[in-house]
Amino acid sequence: MSHLRLIIVLAAALASQSCIAPPVAQDAMREPELREINRVFAQVVTEAHADPKITWVSGWEGNTRVNNCEDGSLKGLCWEWADLVYDRITPVARRVGWDTVKVTINNGWFSEHHAVAVFNPRVVHKNELLKHPDLPGWVLDAWRHGKAEVWTLNDWMRTPVIVFQPAAVLEP
Repeated sequence: MSHLRLIIVLAAALASQSCIAPPVAQDAMREPELREINRVFAQVVTEAHADPKITWVSGWEGNTRVNNCEDGSLKGLCWEWADLVYDRITPVARRVGWDTVKVTINNGWFSEHHAVAVFNPRVVHKNELLKHPDLPGWVLDAWRHGKAEVWTLNDWMRTPVIVFQPAAVLEP
């Protein structure tokens, strides 16, 4: 992809961010399991920002800062957020009877994005989760704004302006 084309695609992506559905509001979370997962998710993000040894950043600006930091004091690439959230949320999800998977969209492209999906395995199997995004599944994504944001799976899968590679479950 030429540099000009890349700049045009990135500009369109940034401009369209206001057109995406908002994250799920906490008071709209009906499932007590999701509310508990969200409570711990918010705590994880707060603790990450309070870490005196590492500065956590977010979004495209954060990516630029992390990629140009040579001393390792910055974190905040989407996969770093996903790893942190997955490691801390998986035990909580399992305790409440739910499961977690890492998910990606546009894998291998410049707009590649990673996050964590949570779901009730009694309602949907992880192999069916992305095939039927209208089924109950939620995505925990702290990268976009550096906050604990929960999206419906369906809305999260529609956030990229252009989908080069469909969403996929990443095996640990």
